[in-house]
Amino acid sequence: MLHASIQQHDLSLADVADPTLHAEIAQIGPYTEMSGADTLVPLEDLPVRSCSLGHIEFFGDGVRVRIETQPFDHPEQVKRSRGAYRTEGSLVLGWSAMEQHRRMSRVEVVIDGVVVDIPVSAFTDLFDPPLCADAGAQLFASAVRSRDSWRTYVSAQVGDGGEARWVTWVIEDGRYLFRVVDAIE
Repeated sequence: MLHASIQQHDLSLADVADPTLHAEIAQIGPYTEMSGADTLVPLEDLPVRSCSLGHIEFFGDGVRVRIETQPFDHPEQVKRSRGAYRTEGSLVLGWSAMEQHRRMSRVEVVIDGVVVDIPVSAFTDLFDPPLCADAGAQLFASAVRSRDSWRTYVSAQVGDGGEARWVTWVIEDGRYLFRVVDAIE
């Protein structure tokens, strides 16, 4: 499948044409406040299994989700160009004004023992995800499933302030479809 090997163009929530996907994504993270969605579709939150500066893991209902970050020791490679941050000509999302940076290094989803193929290009352009704060008291990431367990959504905030973005990876029937990226207002 072509979509599994090459990162597609990012969609915003407004671009998601499928009414079921749109309604479900609109209820995740900051979208409920940003979109003003009035239709509630029941979703099941996967509980947090563990969380630290470098990872967050969710587990439940036959699904395990793990997001990892690694220190990024080459901030001089990231430059602001044409109103956005870039490294080696590629767009960087979430770059924040801080001394130390972290780069997303893994988004792993395992459903019923089978690893979902999420392309590396779907997360290596994401920087400075807070994941969790105060020993997990405040989460900046989530993993939810549709009530029929057909769809899984993995979301995380990257960056902060004006560079903050909410990223949602959409998985349906055990296959990665695309990601949704929106500025957090």
